Amino acid sequence: MKLRDYLEATKVRQEVFSKHIGITHRTLVNVLQGKTISLRTAMRIEKGTCGAVTCEELDLEAENQHANQKKNKTTQQNQTPLQTPISTNNAT
Repeated sequence: MKLRDYLEATKVRQEVFSKHIGITHRTLVNVLQGKTISLRTAMRIEKGTCGAVTCEELDLEAENQHANQKKNKTTQQNQTPLQTPISTNNAT
């Protein structure tokens, strides 16, 4: 179930729900707009809705993609060959 549908079905105001689960109203608005949220926030939403809205239904893919991109960049940097070969002539 989408969070917006849950709030409409239960007739819970956004301000009340956000306070109930311990997040700011702005964070809740970001969730409803489809922006990336933390796993902690997603877990609070799932718990606050008694599982009606699950973490999987919230958009956590963007966060996972960001983490994967960062990991891939680090891997690429570690695999880049040295620009200058090391030789005994360069040693001091």
